[in-house]
Amino acid sequence: MSSDNISYYIKFFRERRGWSQQELADQLHISRAVVSKWETGTVKPGIVALEKLSNLFGVPIDHILGRHYLRDVLLEDYKQIYSTDGRDFDQEAALLLDYLMAHPSEKELLRRYLHLPGNKQEIVFETMKKLIEQLEKN
Repeated sequence: MSSDNISYYIKFFRERRGWSQQELADQLHISRAVVSKWETGTVKPGIVALEKLSNLFGVPIDHILGRHYLRDVLLEDYKQIYSTDGRDFDQEAALLLDYLMAHPSEKELLRRYLHLPGNKQEIVFETMKKLIEQLEKN
């Protein structure tokens, strides 16, 4: 059980509910500092806290622990959403989504890329393309 996964999923499910750390803490009758420590991975929640989180978020404890099948559930949801307009779901898009779920820290970098102006995105893209080509040669 990786504390990175637990930290990520506690924050993920809290934000999905639209709650602040304080709002989650209030519902659990704990301090906001404890929630913050869970989300930064400084401290892991115990089994009693995991049960309470599971009930509040409406998900099994395994989802909070970041078990891989959660990714499968999310991918299936993604497929249903994006396959409804007559287009087939792109399996490569599923792999990319799975990668982002497994590497949450890299989402921030991608988010920053997406907020760059188009001409700067093109510069980043061309630089990455050349770098990958060079690395593939070696």
